[in-house]
Amino acid sequence: MLFEMWISIITSWILFTYSYANKNFYKGHELIRVLPKTNEHLQLIRYFEDNYGVDRWSEVLQINRDIKMSLPQKQVSKIKKLCKQHGIDVTILNNDLDELIKKSDYISKQHKNRTRRSIKDRIPHHLTDYLTYQQIFLFLNEQHNRSLSSKNFTSLFSIGKTYENRSIWAIRIGKPSARRNIIMDCGIHAREFISPSTCLYMIDKLIDEVNNRRPSILSIFNIYIIPLLNPDGYEYAQTERRMWRKNRSPNSYYYGLNPNCMGVDLNRNFGYHWMENGASTNPCSETYAGPRPDSELETQSLQKFIKKSSQRWDAYLTFHSYGQYWIYPWGFALHMPDDYIELKRKAQIGSEALKRVNGTSYKIGSAANLLYESAGGSDDWAKGVGQIKYVYTVELRPSDDMNDAHAHFAFMLPSTFIEPVGQETYVGVKEFLRSLITSRRQKSSSKNIYEIPPRFVSYSPVEGSVSYSEGSSMNLSCRAFAVPSANITWIYRDKNKQSKTIHYGEDVYISSLQSSDSGSYECIASNNFHASISRSFYVTIQYSPRVMILNDKMTSDVHETVIVKCHVCSIPEVIQINWLRHDQMIMDVNILIKTQTIDHYQCSESTMEIVVC
Repeated sequence: MLFEMWISIITSWILFTYSYANKNFYKGHELIRVLPKTNEHLQLIRYFEDNYGVDRWSEVLQINRDIKMSLPQKQVSKIKKLCKQHGIDVTILNNDLDELIKKSDYISKQHKNRTRRSIKDRIPHHLTDYLTYQQIFLFLNEQHNRSLSSKNFTSLFSIGKTYENRSIWAIRIGKPSARRNIIMDCGIHAREFISPSTCLYMIDKLIDEVNNRRPSILSIFNIYIIPLLNPDGYEYAQTERRMWRKNRSPNSYYYGLNPNCMGVDLNRNFGYHWMENGASTNPCSETYAGPRPDSELETQSLQKFIKKSSQRWDAYLTFHSYGQYWIYPWGFALHMPDDYIELKRKAQIGSEALKRVNGTSYKIGSAANLLYESAGGSDDWAKGVGQIKYVYTVELRPSDDMNDAHAHFAFMLPSTFIEPVGQETYVGVKEFLRSLITSRRQKSSSKNIYEIPPRFVSYSPVEGSVSYSEGSSMNLSCRAFAVPSANITWIYRDKNKQSKTIHYGEDVYISSLQSSDSGSYECIASNNFHASISRSFYVTIQYSPRVMILNDKMTSDVHETVIVKCHVCSIPEVIQINWLRHDQMIMDVNILIKTQTIDHYQCSESTMEIVVC
């Protein structure tokens, strides 16, 4: 209880500090969309970035591809004039970035309040808030302590320090039998809040899984997750400037003259083909690559951990936002690695599993071909120097498609998206990792395919029958292990045995339950190589009595017996039904309770009687 109160106090303070610190900084900043049609246009956009403080939000930088940019208030008219002179079409998306930031913050706050009012149980704070650096550390400690220490399922450690002396924390999750190793990181760019939240979501789910005694991918893989690779920049973005991207190391001459000239873009600082393209030598640019390759403490910490660890790494995944891309090397050049076909095939497996959860589509391809050429990324370094075979950058929601309903939020995705983005990403990553198990076994076996029939490793609720109150929410889950991996399908059958497919994926979540949601929910696991298996849950929705009178006006002769019918529906069933006549209880009646309640009532000599059920 004290822990929760402390977290709440810290969160309130951070929200206050954020609102105060960011007040008016982005006032009058315009968000525009441009459509470059020539190489000259692309060069002009890069010039804007280096010399006018323009912040290019879109990862794409190609001819005839929409590019979203934020313009400082003082430069708006000048940049628009230059665009017009050079024939670049400009569309204004938002004329006050500060208001867009506040809108996102307001939606997040409303979501948090609404969620905690509607559900009595405590909602984990990592699902409703973008946590601070300190809160992330407390969360990691809590998750580490939640695992079974006697089993050595987790370890929590720092891989290094930042310029502002913050630790870069990492957590390992895996069972003692695990011999293969995966590394993931989040939050290399400060403003991409959805990235660390997604890592925290996956950590929480993996801790649940590692504590389960049944077989899982954690019997094979140790998964190392660094949820926040750029803690200095992240803290600055939360408390000072929401759109900050770089770390916070000072840049000698420029330090103190211009606040934009602090920091280095960590994802341009890695020393594999450093500064060949897609990066800037200007310290005031958002894509400043640093004074030299591998100059930054965060860069060095990750490199040392990958190179000096005794582990052999199977895969490296780094999570960014935004755009909905699952991309592989190379970023520094248009040509691709020799094994790009295999890289693409594995990315397709992960992205297809991700899509089955919420219908979210990801584009797949090499970084340079799908987006633009940019050197110094952690992914290129992990592949080229770290010699890790499966390397990917996953750009999370929202989509960069201008027709997407949430594209305008970009880096400011409200916290309402934390859970759905985490949920679908977790499913996609797990499916990707399962495909690596299959690949290894295919290579080591004389058979063409190593097959394991589906078996359930967990499901919730444990009981086959469960009840919920009308208006509450319900979460059903069903997890299976198989090789090739199993697809999960949910079938709903109502009381009339009418069935329909309602979901693809491990978890079904329904809010504001109605009585019509009662019925059977069947989870079916199949991998097309073996017979499918299923698990059914019967769900009963409880609701208060509802009364219906079939005929509310009846006539009869005096002393004649009439039948008054009163239908009562409720779950649980009604245990007592009372009849009233002129607000007085009727005692001398015969009550029969069958599928409906029927009252045999004899009229008196009065001209009209009012009978109430």
